[in-house]
Amino acid sequence: MSKGNEQACSLGSAINSSFALFANIRGDDSYAPVGNSLGYGMMRRGGEWKIYAPSTGLFFDIGGKDTYKHAKGGDGTEWRQPPAQGQYGYGVDAPAGMIRFEQE
Repeated sequence: MSKGNEQACSLGSAINSSFALFANIRGDDSYAPVGNSLGYGMMRRGGEWKIYAPSTGLFFDIGGKDTYKHAKGGDGTEWRQPPAQGQYGYGVDAPAGMIRFEQE
């Protein structure tokens, strides 16, 4: 990514009808991403693409003491992208063990 590009995608970020997964298990990590990142779905196409072929980005960090130099994310936290048609994003930094998903 180039510096100052706030539209750049990385670390579990999907764009235009794709699926992205970033998973890190164990270890002490430091994250300083730029722009839309850490579990983010972006769609630059319109119409039916958003309905039938969404973008989904997932970010998982399991175990370790991690630092985040970003407004999103934090050691021992979870976050979701604000709802938007065809764009889904979720991130979690969990202690060692398993990640469990439950329907709300």
